[in-house]
Amino acid sequence: MNFLFSILMAIGMIICFFVIYGIEDILNITNVFFFSIFLICNLVHVYIYKLQEVEVYNTIKAAEKRDSKQEFLVSQLLPKHVT
Repeated sequence: MNFLFSILMAIGMIICFFVIYGIEDILNITNVFFFSIFLICNLVHVYIYKLQEVEVYNTIKAAEKRDSKQEFLVSQLLPKHVT
C-alpha cells in the first residue's frame, strides 16, 4: 500500500469516525483515543513496511550486481573452450 494512499485513507476514516460517532452522540475521549492510536499504529506499520521494501530492493540489486561481476570475472579466467 502506498504511504500517501494510507494517509488519505486515514483522513477518510477520521471524517467517517467523527460523523458516525457524532450522529450517535457517543463521541467521548476514550473512543477518540483508541481510534487515534489505531490510526497512528497503522501509519507507522505502513511506513516501516515501505522502509523494509526499499532495503530489500537495494539488497537484491546489490546481489545481482555482485553476481554479474563474478560471472564476468569467471568468464575472463576460463579458457574459451571451457565456456
